[in-house]
Amino acid sequence: MFDDKNDHFTIKPISPDERHVVNNLLGRSIERWKLAPRVHRLAASALAYREDDFKRMHFVGAFDFGSKLQGFASIEFDANVSSRCELHGLYVHPAAQGHGVGSALLQHVIDEMLPGNVTSLEARAHRSSKFFFLERDFIFVELDGLEPCRIRRSIAPSTQFPKNTMDDVKSYFTRPLTR
Repeated sequence: MFDDKNDHFTIKPISPDERHVVNNLLGRSIERWKLAPRVHRLAASALAYREDDFKRMHFVGAFDFGSKLQGFASIEFDANVSSRCELHGLYVHPAAQGHGVGSALLQHVIDEMLPGNVTSLEARAHRSSKFFFLERDFIFVELDGLEPCRIRRSIAPSTQFPKNTMDDVKSYFTRPLTR
């Protein structure tokens, strides 16, 4: 189904109309958290994205060539600190986990969605994903024993390629969606 290359899926913006698909995938992806059924149901409900989330966050998805969502990432720019961006979610369908979907989504966020003034990407990671993030240059910010833990990655300015401007990022999310 997948391999470690990005040739079995394509990454595109997700529209607010696809919120139910995003939330269904979110519920499936947290199955690996090994929660009791009731706790899983409550966690999926608490983590579900609402309509207003799509107004302030940006979403991209990895779609297989049958146009089925295999994973998604959501980010929000920090209104108080322009150099910081929050990775609100990075979720991958259980069947696609371990096949490069999450890595490709994270790299897409860093390479294509962050304006040049962003120097750090922050997130909260469940214990089941800590090693994924550590292997991708994130560091622990808060190690208070609570789940999820706070992590951060520095985003070094590229000397090879110019970074996106905020206008580039806005145009990325306002262009028409095609599949």
